[in-house]
Amino acid sequence: HAPEQLAGERLVSSRNTARARAYNGQSHLGPRALHPSTTLFQGMPQAGRPHGPPLKQPSLSVVIPARNGSGTILDALESVFAACQTSEVIVVDDGSTADTALKVRSRYGKRCRVLKLGGDGPSRARNVGAQAAHGEILAFLDADDTLEPTWEVQMLAPFADPDVRVVSALHLIVSPESPPRVDDNEVLPGLRLNLLPGSFAIRRHTFLEVGGFDEALRYSECTELALRLFAQGHAAPGRLIFLDAVVRTYNRDVRRKYSPQLVADSALHVIQRHEHTLREHGVLATWYSVAAVSRAKQGDVIGARRLSARALKEQVSARTAARAVVFWLPGRVWRGRYT
Repeated sequence: HAPEQLAGERLVSSRNTARARAYNGQSHLGPRALHPSTTLFQGMPQAGRPHGPPLKQPSLSVVIPARNGSGTILDALESVFAACQTSEVIVVDDGSTADTALKVRSRYGKRCRVLKLGGDGPSRARNVGAQAAHGEILAFLDADDTLEPTWEVQMLAPFADPDVRVVSALHLIVSPESPPRVDDNEVLPGLRLNLLPGSFAIRRHTFLEVGGFDEALRYSECTELALRLFAQGHAAPGRLIFLDAVVRTYNRDVRRKYSPQLVADSALHVIQRHEHTLREHGVLATWYSVAAVSRAKQGDVIGARRLSARALKEQVSARTAARAVVFWLPGRVWRGRYT
């Protein structure tokens, strides 16, 4: 990076931090009903903490998978060290052809561990890091994202309650496609279980018990893990804590990272594993619709129509129905948008 580029990136980062802090100073609970599984704390978590002397803070391990992330990994690490004073940090270099591992070792070699893999994907990299970790609590972060300075203070406090398995929170999305916005990555209607890296912390034994991230997935692996935690009862009342606070900046560019085939295949994989749960909560049609759009972007019209027909057989919203029906119209109506 040239000095001017680095200065520009730091300016953008400081603006994003200011946006997150501005959000955290306001109330944003809104009218939406929460899923019965979700216990919500607004801002700094206070409710549910035991009385008496403060309990020892659980140990934390932060796992960062990186593949050719030399341009952003140092900013990610700086945010971790600023936010997490006592954590173990593990960088998993997943087959980088650039100097990612060298940069990390030269700058932070004494403060973090670097593991090497051969390009097996982010799910595998996170799982390997989790298996090597020593902390009682696990957190994950992508190499191009950053944590808010209060991350550790907010995210670890609820774990003073031994019943708590997962703590998750909001993130600020920064994308070339749209203005910055705050999101909770709602998995099921009313269930705020945001398992995007940097937006959650989980007890290590819980993570290993459910099998970690699905290594067959390189897209939607966080949502799939959330659905598995939900299905196995780890998001039950008192086990899941949601913080109404921004704890991470998420640099999102789906067009750059994910091909239509990857998105379609991942959606169908999630459907195969969690069809009953998705249908029961009225979102199965949405997943079929996502797969249909991605097939259309591949030029697979027959596949898009087949999947849209599956969507229309389910409980479907007007928006999802409109997106599914369009593939049965003449190609000139939709081809410019989806191909």
